Amino acid sequence: SVVQMVALAILLFSTLLFQGTLSFSSLFHTANEGGEKEDVEHTRPHTSISKGIIPCLGAAFISGLAGALSQKGVQMAGGKGRNAYLYTLELGLYSSISLLISMFATK
Repeated sequence: SVVQMVALAILLFSTLLFQGTLSFSSLFHTANEGGEKEDVEHTRPHTSISKGIIPCLGAAFISGLAGALSQKGVQMAGGKGRNAYLYTLELGLYSSISLLISMFATK
């Protein structure tokens, strides 16, 4: 669908921003004070594609797969399905607990 294509384009754009291939200054300013075009390769160190685009696309794939599997699990559990609000509450609680554990474990 069109919405999914726009979402993928935004995902690709954010990946390029985080990787350093694009920068906000190069998007909005075409020339610096000397009148020359700003080259992104000279302003930021080069990062390989394996550190930016591939992990981001992999995370998007895993997230979509997890969403599809959890939706199927909610619909199929016990014949009539589970309460979606309770399932969302459980996921939020487990995410918060794992975030707190990881925060305290890394300090």
